[in-house]
Amino acid sequence: MQNKIAVFDSGVGGLVLLKRVQKLLPYHDFLYFADNLNVPYGNKTQKEIESIVSCNMQKILSFKPQGVFLACNTATSLCMADLQTKYPSIIIDGILPDVANLPKPCIVFCTKATADSKKIIGADKDTFVFPLESCADMIEKGCSDVQLKTYLEKVFSGFNLFGFKSIFLGCTHYVHKKQVFESFGLPVFDNVGKVVQSFANKIKMNGLNKKTKMKGKVSFFLSDNKEEEYLKYLDFYTKL
Repeated sequence: MQNKIAVFDSGVGGLVLLKRVQKLLPYHDFLYFADNLNVPYGNKTQKEIESIVSCNMQKILSFKPQGVFLACNTATSLCMADLQTKYPSIIIDGILPDVANLPKPCIVFCTKATADSKKIIGADKDTFVFPLESCADMIEKGCSDVQLKTYLEKVFSGFNLFGFKSIFLGCTHYVHKKQVFESFGLPVFDNVGKVVQSFANKIKMNGLNKKTKMKGKVSFFLSDNKEEEYLKYLDFYTKL
């Protein structure tokens, strides 16, 4: 695979970004690297996450990618700055929650690790951060809309969502189930499109845009590479 770009996540969440960036860079080959042995990252300690991501970055770099996109809010929040310093010759980008232009007061749903990092762009006194400790794992395991809504209803019981003007999804896993969050009656936002466009622009600006007009391919690398896992990921991918 030439002109390859790596998209890295702990699980299926980053597939949303993979599909979007493929549309912007259609002639590039892509490697989707999922650390599904360690999913979800969001309930681990900062030290654990940094160690896991560092190890996986070494594996990703063995494929000699031109760019690496951290399609995981947790990994981006805790690890991206250090990775960019350590590997300055490679384009490394990621996704951070961004509520700068949202109607406020707003509520940010994310993992515990992302919440603890406090790296939410545009956060202020009208931003409420609400970690959902089981949500990413449920989505990774293929929960139904009904199952997820039942879980969220229990989490939100006694909590007045209608005190807010908007919801922001601060975990890429959650974007797979955006419709479930929308069913609670508030406008729901994510910044997948914005960060993917920014990453694609960086690839082009650095002269890495592929010149040939042969459509690129995508390959998958899973840390838990059992056949049923590959089939699950392909199912998520093809349904996007």
